[in-house]
Amino acid sequence: MNSIRELMEFLGIKSRTTIRKYMNHVEGLYAPNLKEKINIRYINSDNSLKHKIIHRKTKNIHELSIPDTSLLNLTPNLLYVYRLDFSLFSTFKSINEAAKTLNPNHEKLSINLRGKEVAISRAKNKHKEVSTEVGLFYFAENPNTNRWLLNQQGRFPLILKDVKQDLDKFFTGIKPVQLYLEKILEKKPEYKTIKLHYEKGTLYKNQFLFIPKR
Repeated sequence: MNSIRELMEFLGIKSRTTIRKYMNHVEGLYAPNLKEKINIRYINSDNSLKHKIIHRKTKNIHELSIPDTSLLNLTPNLLYVYRLDFSLFSTFKSINEAAKTLNPNHEKLSINLRGKEVAISRAKNKHKEVSTEVGLFYFAENPNTNRWLLNQQGRFPLILKDVKQDLDKFFTGIKPVQLYLEKILEKKPEYKTIKLHYEKGTLYKNQFLFIPKR
């Protein structure tokens, strides 16, 4: 690969920092696109793999304990939001949906929504509250939930409407749409570009509409 960006797209890893952290280390990392654990070697280095890798240091936070409820009894693939008295506030299909709903004025108040998503992800199933615009909450989900698999299946089911050809086609999510449009346009559109048009209901390339399928 000629660049980290190219490597990120090939492996299916979204974080440039993650790539750099694992580069030339014995400890490998999982590559979603390859569906296996791999090692990354930088050819202009001394060509040796290092044995030590520095990970983020985290505090020893206790597992979330919900009165009269086991985490294993929670419905898989749902994110549970609890108030600090452990009464259930709501459930969401994704961390992204939870972050948006709990911070309804994030654009007006300049709230970093991605930062809230990361905070929720790190606090999930731990006795650690997360501050949102709506209030303080605990977050929990069944430990058997596989969010990586859910994301591959598609978090945003939609109908792709080709207004020029007057054709409608259903997709389970944005990633399958990317692959479909790549064949038509001979260039893979960015995920965030499609998602922006999906949310605003605007035309992409003056030809395609992404209509949410509820």
